[in-house]
Amino acid sequence: MQTPIPTRPSSLELPQKSSRVVRKLKTPGSDSDSPNPIIRMPKDKSPKVVDRKSPRNTTIEKKKPTKLSELETQVSNLQDELKKVKDQLGSTESSRRRAKLDAEEAKKHLVATSAKLEQTQRQLDELTESDDSRVQELRKISQDRDRAWQSELEALQKQQSFETATLASAMNEAQKFKAQLERVSQSARAEIQSLRDELSETLDLVEKLREEVNESQENEARAREEVTRAEMELEVLKSVKAVKSDDSLASELEESKNRVRTLEELVGKMSAEVKEAPFSENDESELKNEVCRLRAELEAAEKRYRDEYIQSTLEIRSAYELVETAKSEFSQREAELEAELEELRASGKENELERIELKKLETQLRSVIEENETLKSEIEKNKIERSKENDEVLMKIGSLADEAAKSSKKAERVAEELDATQVSNSEMEAELRRLKVQSDQWRKAAEAAAAMLSSVNNGKYVERSGSMEHHTIGRKLDSEHSDDTDDDESPKKWNGNVLKKIGVLLKKGQK
Repeated sequence: MQTPIPTRPSSLELPQKSSRVVRKLKTPGSDSDSPNPIIRMPKDKSPKVVDRKSPRNTTIEKKKPTKLSELETQVSNLQDELKKVKDQLGSTESSRRRAKLDAEEAKKHLVATSAKLEQTQRQLDELTESDDSRVQELRKISQDRDRAWQSELEALQKQQSFETATLASAMNEAQKFKAQLERVSQSARAEIQSLRDELSETLDLVEKLREEVNESQENEARAREEVTRAEMELEVLKSVKAVKSDDSLASELEESKNRVRTLEELVGKMSAEVKEAPFSENDESELKNEVCRLRAELEAAEKRYRDEYIQSTLEIRSAYELVETAKSEFSQREAELEAELEELRASGKENELERIELKKLETQLRSVIEENETLKSEIEKNKIERSKENDEVLMKIGSLADEAAKSSKKAERVAEELDATQVSNSEMEAELRRLKVQSDQWRKAAEAAAAMLSSVNNGKYVERSGSMEHHTIGRKLDSEHSDDTDDDESPKKWNGNVLKKIGVLLKKGQK
């Protein structure tokens, strides 16, 4: 009994049979470059295979050559597809190698950048620590200097108020003395007029008057000697006071100039050293010692100035006391003369000699009045000189205050510059921290991308080689072609997306 004729095999069965034939036959016409070489079956051997499979069916024998030709075309198509797949694998491998090289270069760049960033961070930390300590010390020094200058200005203001008070008191005393001298001169003029009227009454007492006149002349000589001595003492005191005041003012002026120069040099050095390089501990100690020394010299100069001022005021007071004693002696002498004139008035004797003596007395009184006027003029001159000296002292005090204000402004500018440098350092530190964070992000992204690239490329290569070795030719050509193209294009797309992400991160970091 014959077996029934089998129906037409499906499209799935034909590739399976052809794949068996291809695996068994190995002819020299196959491609040597492909990993799975496919050999074309010769036409003269195909009837043997067909006879062995189905020797009874004549219709199948007629159709076998057409099927074999179709299989050969399919095999050739498969060989072309294998070449394409091989080319795609080579391009994928080269792209993977390039991606690995790019990832290694990115790693090296990130390592170098992180090392540089750590070094700059250490330098910035050191600079910020030194700048903070230096700024604190400079602020303390400037605050101490401001307090010292404030106390000095307050002391100078107090001294100025004291000097103005003493000057006002001296001017009041001079006005009183002037008024007293005017009253004395007026009384003397009135007494002279009364003496002229009463000359007729004094002629009887000529002899007695002569003796009294001699005594009065001796007393006047003594008074003149005392007046000359007082004038000499006043001149000596004025000269000594002028010399001392000039010397003290000159020395104070030189000392103040030297102090101002030293302060300006210190401020210049401080500003230059702040701009150029950080202070060392020796420089800071030297600056502190220099500031202490200058402060001690300034206090010593102020103490000397106060002592000299007190001494000059004491000398002026002693001069005023001498003038007061001279005034009292003059008033006492005038009282004695008035008593003598009253005695002459009481005598009532008139004589030409008495008139002559009285005229002499009048001339003597006039000379005394003139001497009083000269003394008043000298006192006025002394007063004017004293006011000029006080004005000069006030001008010097004002100039010193201006110089102190300028130096304080310079110190404030130095402090502001230090604050600005501190702000710039803080901004630089924030920028470096931001760069460090960005570099860490870049490094992590690059490492993740490199790891993903290496893992994906290795996995795809292994999977593709296994599938090419074990994949049967019996699948459909269309589905196999579509799968291969999708598998080849997917790692390229993924690599392109990863590289785009890395480029975006790098651009963000650069911004």
